[in-house]
Amino acid sequence: MSSALEERLTSSAPGARPLRRSAQRGRRFEALVDFGGALIPDALPPGVPYGEPDTEQSELLLASISSGARALPGTLDELRYQTARETPWVNHMGDADFLAAWLQHPRFRMVK
Repeated sequence: MSSALEERLTSSAPGARPLRRSAQRGRRFEALVDFGGALIPDALPPGVPYGEPDTEQSELLLASISSGARALPGTLDELRYQTARETPWVNHMGDADFLAAWLQHPRFRMVK
C-alpha cells in the first residue's frame, strides 16, 4: 500500500477507519467492494446529459465511464441493468487493489 494511501486510511479524518477496514478485509478475504453505483473517474462526454440520457446517450456515458474506471489498477466488475426509464446503467464492484486506487483518485468523494 502506498504511503499516501496509508496516511489517508490511518488518519483521524471521518470515514478513514471504515475505509481502512474495507481495504484490509478485501485483501484478506479476496472480496469485492460494492460501490453502490457507477464510479465516474473522468469528465463526462460533452453534450450528453447525465441526469436523463436516452438509451444511445447512456451507452456513450457507460463507454466513457468504463474506459476511465478500467484504467485504474485492480479488478473492476460492472453489473449492467436497466433503469426505471428503460436506459442502461451500471453498478461497480472492485477488489481491494481497485479500492486503494480509487481512494487516491482526485474524483473520489466520501459521502457523509
